Amino acid sequence: MDAEDQLSPAAVLDRLLGAISRHDADAVAACFAEDLCNEHLFYPERSFRGRERVRENWAAIFTHVPNFRMQVLRAAVEQDAIWIELLGSGTLAGRGTAVEAHGVMILGVRDGQIAWSRVYTEPVHRARAKSSRWARPLALSHFK
Repeated sequence: MDAEDQLSPAAVLDRLLGAISRHDADAVAACFAEDLCNEHLFYPERSFRGRERVRENWAAIFTHVPNFRMQVLRAAVEQDAIWIELLGSGTLAGRGTAVEAHGVMILGVRDGQIAWSRVYTEPVHRARAKSSRWARPLALSHFK
């Protein structure tokens, strides 16, 4: 793979998914530009700027959901943008509660890093056996 291929959106997506699979928060953060603009469209208060926040968020997920797994259900690359439909799942450490989030992320790539992201994810609520109560959603607010 030449240098230009390594900067392509497809290569960036491969690096990101590999870092998530290895639970390497530093490697996840390295996939993002220092001046990242991250927008959460369903929860604007969760929007942020900067790579360090990416590292903090993924470190929290890997700590609190040690068996976290992300499945990419569909992906498409269009020019400098990556569209992915994903399902994240795992079990909260110390609680044994299953958590899932499902949604779509649109990632804009510049110079081999994700420069902007638009996040459309929601917790998956599943009824617990023998109960009408909902399972706890996967959200960083549950870790603080």
